[in-house]
Amino acid sequence: MIGFSAAIQRFFLFGYLSLISAICAAQTDSIVSYVADTVLFVGRKIYQENRLQLSNAEFKKLAASFDDPARVLLHYPGFANTNDQANGIIYHGLPSHMFSWQLHGMETVNPNHLSNAGTLSDLGSLSAGGVNMFSGNFINQFNFQGAANPDYHSNTLGGLSNITLGKLKNSFIQASLLGLEAGIQKSFKKNHHLFAGYRYSFTGLLGDLGVNFGGETIRFNDLVAGYHRHSAKSSTKVFFAWGKSENLHVPVEDSITNFKDGLDITYQADMTMYQILHEWRASPNKKIHLGASYSRRLDHRTAAGDVYPTDTTFYEANDRFRATSSRLTLVQSCQSLSGLSFGIKEILEEDEYYITSNQIQSSTNSTKVWTLLPFLTKSWSIFSKWSAQINLAAHWTHQLYATPKASVSYHSGSHALKFSLGRAVQRSGPYAGKEIRRMTSLNSTLEYRVEGKKAQFSASTFLHQIDNLFAGYNFYNGINGFDYLDVFTTQNYGKAKSIGISLMLDYRPAPSSWININHTRFDLKYKNEGKAEWQNAETNFKYSGSLSAGRDFFFGVKKLSLSASFHYRGGQYYPPVYTGTHIRQRDFDFPPIFQMRPYLRFDARINYTWTSSLLSLDIQNLSSRLNDGYPEAFAGGIRIQNQLGLLPVLSFKKWW
Repeated sequence: MIGFSAAIQRFFLFGYLSLISAICAAQTDSIVSYVADTVLFVGRKIYQENRLQLSNAEFKKLAASFDDPARVLLHYPGFANTNDQANGIIYHGLPSHMFSWQLHGMETVNPNHLSNAGTLSDLGSLSAGGVNMFSGNFINQFNFQGAANPDYHSNTLGGLSNITLGKLKNSFIQASLLGLEAGIQKSFKKNHHLFAGYRYSFTGLLGDLGVNFGGETIRFNDLVAGYHRHSAKSSTKVFFAWGKSENLHVPVEDSITNFKDGLDITYQADMTMYQILHEWRASPNKKIHLGASYSRRLDHRTAAGDVYPTDTTFYEANDRFRATSSRLTLVQSCQSLSGLSFGIKEILEEDEYYITSNQIQSSTNSTKVWTLLPFLTKSWSIFSKWSAQINLAAHWTHQLYATPKASVSYHSGSHALKFSLGRAVQRSGPYAGKEIRRMTSLNSTLEYRVEGKKAQFSASTFLHQIDNLFAGYNFYNGINGFDYLDVFTTQNYGKAKSIGISLMLDYRPAPSSWININHTRFDLKYKNEGKAEWQNAETNFKYSGSLSAGRDFFFGVKKLSLSASFHYRGGQYYPPVYTGTHIRQRDFDFPPIFQMRPYLRFDARINYTWTSSLLSLDIQNLSSRLNDGYPEAFAGGIRIQNQLGLLPVLSFKKWW
């Protein structure tokens, strides 16, 4: 855990630097503001290549969102997922561990409950989970950015997801198949606002009543609270969030059919986040903005019992896994009226894990890394139809990496053309020490857009070239996802490339209806040092896309919203999996040479709103197609575990 006294010292040092930079900015007639990597949003124009912004209203009416904005990304070009159980983000084929989460523009630990959901090893994911700990009732805005953007400031290669919490306008209660939830808000003295909310999972409530699902009891609960104060010259925002989840499994049959069925498994996770934002306004054009964020996460798993690799032999399993992560983020930025901005982000990361089993060699590792991300951005108009933006940025840990980015845009009437090029840097996993090289990527996109009164069409090409990927023996490579069981070495590195094209047509026949069609074609390959041939990465789906449509019907003060969507992608690749053991581990003596079936899913949602009430039915996988999930070993060999079938979530919300 990052020392409290060290954190306080850094906080006050950060505040001092902010004050100095603000004074300098005031002398040059500039605006000092904190930029949280947001995107301009006008009406339906919520998507551009590498940029996506969703309002609360958008992700709460699209099908199969479960009020989790990360799940809504499937409706847009270039996005896919690997398993319906989790909200992991796959963008242009790049795996979810190459993406980071932010709260108000500041890095946090993985904010998801049940982070082991849908993973091969049943261990925690670095960036995904079954349910986001921030309920959709408190999320005001969700932003996604790809690494090619000139204003991208993060320490990951693929992109970032930024959550913005808003003032709670109304107190409410909500009951759904996800959980029971309540939120309260209070405004006083005209410029002070308090809000808080608590949620307890419906499956947890059933578990408390003795009801389980195939021997599994799943529960989660979370708490979020905030304070806003504003005046003519200053504003303060304080946030606190806490979450806890667990998955308890008891044997329901022997482990010949399925190794997991013969084990007692306990998985638990705890998360805590604190954040403070403060802004001073010397005048409408002069501001000082200071922000600090601290988050911590603990994942713990135990598994024990008898495992039968054959009908007549067995061994006793005894596994223990523990992972702790914490993030301290400090941010400041300054922006002038002339289009010049500069800033700095400081991130302290501390990670530790321990894993032991009688089937694998015990492993433990801990790291503490300080990263400094300074940047200077300049945007200007070249001619009447041309504009440009350049970002001179860096990534500094024990070594300095230049991460410049630039874009050039052309606008003529309803037509627009934009080229972006940028370099990004990321640690080779959360447990990579100074001796392991940082992964680097060169990201480029070229996008063409044409907009009419009722329609928008876009076509974009992209290329991601990644170097210094951590690699182990033979065909193990970090592009295939991070797994605690696949311990990387410093003796080998690899590279990867993703190239493709995305097409999208968004048609609005009326203000209350929409149709969106998009398709992405791409190829993601990797190659380790010493290997002659490029190999398919596990997430090289080759193609992905979606068709979504919806319409609102108004009946006085009542409204009926209907939406439906169809998602598809190619099958996931996978290498052989070790048999004869309950440990779910890939055999990277071979590359991912097998491929699952293509993924197909139909979703639908119905929202009915009247006065101060909302009744919603959100259905994932309407046809109940059993898509392929991940390979699993059992006594008879290897089989593919299915993803989720039909999943309807009925909810009722009342506010006042």
